[in-house]
Amino acid sequence: MILNEVISALEILAPPKLAESWDNTGLLLGDREATIERVLTCLTLTPDVAEEAVSAGAQLIVTHHPILFKAVQRLIADTVEGRTVLTLARHGIAVYSPHTAWDNAPQGINQQLADLLELTDVVPLRPQSADPEFKVVTFVPQTDLEPVQRALWDAGCGVIGDYRECSFFAPGTGTFFGTADANPTVGAAGKLEQVAELKLEVVCPKPRLAAALHALKCAHSYEEPAIDV
Repeated sequence: MILNEVISALEILAPPKLAESWDNTGLLLGDREATIERVLTCLTLTPDVAEEAVSAGAQLIVTHHPILFKAVQRLIADTVEGRTVLTLARHGIAVYSPHTAWDNAPQGINQQLADLLELTDVVPLRPQSADPEFKVVTFVPQTDLEPVQRALWDAGCGVIGDYRECSFFAPGTGTFFGTADANPTVGAAGKLEQVAELKLEVVCPKPRLAAALHALKCAHSYEEPAIDV
């Protein structure tokens, strides 16, 4: 089984759209195409947990609390967090965290605690308002369609109910005039160009929007892809 298949199963249990907007959930380290044979689970990813994963020959750690919770400017062995991440990267061990998505899931941690305590008439103390879903629209040449689709899907886009990898695309014609500083992938700078393109649309939950836009730009061959949200 590859990592992306494991992630798909985890996201059924804890849909990314249930994560709080401030959280850092999902795949935090690793290659989505890596082969996964052993998985280690933990509450918090400590150096001891990392060493245990190495000893056990695990390829994936599913940790409730995310590592790299806040943005970092450097990863060095002088810090506990840096040392942990470097150990995992050195041994090809991926890290996934569902965190608040699992807290808020219908059968997640809070519901399980209520069941263990045999509580009845359980209602949320602070009902979660549904995060809006965005529609991400871009325009791609035919050769970019599948790579950009895959990048957006892997980033958490294209989920509608029980259906995954949903998208819409239709043919059209794009125009541009590149300035002298432009370096267009198709056509040439300094003249008006017309290019056959496909309009690609996917739905995207709010917590995954930033990652989706980054993935789109990385997968797109254009110097400045047109993106509408």
